[in-house]
Amino acid sequence: PAYIAPDADIRAALTHILRSKTFDFGTVCASEQSIIVEKCMEAALLQTAKDMGFHLLSASEAEKLGNLLFKPNGGLSPEVVGKSALHLAKLAGLSVPENTRVLLARAERVGPKYPYSMEKLCPVLGLFVVESEKAALNKALEVLAFEGSGHTFSIHTQDRARIERFATQMPVSRFLVNTP
Repeated sequence: PAYIAPDADIRAALTHILRSKTFDFGTVCASEQSIIVEKCMEAALLQTAKDMGFHLLSASEAEKLGNLLFKPNGGLSPEVVGKSALHLAKLAGLSVPENTRVLLARAERVGPKYPYSMEKLCPVLGLFVVESEKAALNKALEVLAFEGSGHTFSIHTQDRARIERFATQMPVSRFLVNTP
């Protein structure tokens, strides 16, 4: 998960995430799998993301793509790994803008029934919108406990105290700050 804190430079954070998630079409397992943002930043984040080539899926589009991403047994579908966002949208029967580089789907829950909380080795991200920094920390811990303890967490912020608060609690081997 990548947490974009309220004091973050949204464009810089999304540039980093875009670089990471589109390099080899997201096949690097250390690339971001979800974005966590506080409600107060949601509108600005979504507008900036749209301008940069992220496409926010509607609920029905997210369901169609989610069904494509994972096989019925829960395993990642090999046909989606390393494919472009436009290719994935076409496979799912979705119409997205031609400049789409990353598909973004709202996510609330974490677990095997919630594809946007899982590792997706393609340019697809879950978007968790939470009420507070504490809720962001808890959501990141929940995501990592489900499918990522010991792996990677990223934070975008200028607040050293916030970085330290998260660093002391994230069960990861890579704790990234303001970088892809």
